[in-house]
Amino acid sequence: MKMIFFPRTDICSIRQFPLFLPAPQLLIMQGWRREASETLNLFTKAGFCQVKVPVPFADTADEKRFLHLIEDITTRRDDYAGQLSSLTLAGMTEPEKNEEHSERAILGALTGQTKVPVEHEEEQWQARLVLALGEILDREEEDIAAELATLDDNTHELFEDLQGEAEKDEESLFAELREVQQNLTPTRSGIVRRVHAWCTLFGAACGDGILLTDSEDAADILINRYEKASVESVVHVTNFPLPALVGRNAGEAIEKIAAFHQQYQENVKDISRWLTEMQNGSAVLEMDNIVSWEKALESAFPAAEYGRRVVEVRLFRGGFGRIAAGETSNGVMLVVKG
Repeated sequence: MKMIFFPRTDICSIRQFPLFLPAPQLLIMQGWRREASETLNLFTKAGFCQVKVPVPFADTADEKRFLHLIEDITTRRDDYAGQLSSLTLAGMTEPEKNEEHSERAILGALTGQTKVPVEHEEEQWQARLVLALGEILDREEEDIAAELATLDDNTHELFEDLQGEAEKDEESLFAELREVQQNLTPTRSGIVRRVHAWCTLFGAACGDGILLTDSEDAADILINRYEKASVESVVHVTNFPLPALVGRNAGEAIEKIAAFHQQYQENVKDISRWLTEMQNGSAVLEMDNIVSWEKALESAFPAAEYGRRVVEVRLFRGGFGRIAAGETSNGVMLVVKG
């Protein structure tokens, strides 16, 4: 079973670690060859993750210029990155009407390049940049939220010390996660462009893969597109739970995920078989052994300590439509909520 992370192109948050529990291996699509981030590298070495670059740069010089641009955006902290982001995202919306706003035109202005590529190559350039900007924003958002949560903790502890309150028990992982989530301010305006960019680069490589997303907005976009083009509605098959958190860092999470897969391998295989049967058109949509899955989670990750999120299983009869090319089976998407 091939399960594809959508529309993310990296692992940027501890909130994403639980997504590896129901997936024997998660496939992450990327728009260019590069050294894996530290977290992604750890999950890949552990065998939980595979990285694929379906549409690499055809020209090495183009790739080097792109990498230089991304490095510049990442390291600079002035309005340059913001302006570049706005212009590029605008280009993704109306590329044929705003050719001068495209990524290559911007890059040409920055580097002195004047060569204009063909339209398809131009669209791929823009798509890569949109996804790269999305990664940068994801990481910055997560870092800021974590820092604010730490500041809140320190302030609370200071007031307790001043008031002479008794020392409290160690905070649970789930309580820490909630503090981080309270400080997250997701930017919803760019998700349409990220979905479009992801589908532009990777749609043809999805094939019969199952999509897994932690973005409700991205899921809604695919659902709306399918229902506009189809006479059928997307079927909400069922829900099953996941822990909200499995570890404070990648190393701890990998150990716990590996232990869970080893101890409850039959439960993981049951989910894989069930999803595969659904793809192949099985009339039985109800999840087998969901009670067994819930008991396994409670044993390994008690809800009181690790919290819970909900996974919605969505069925696209006949495939995802325009989203993936060469589909021969039903489309299945897992949407992680909460």
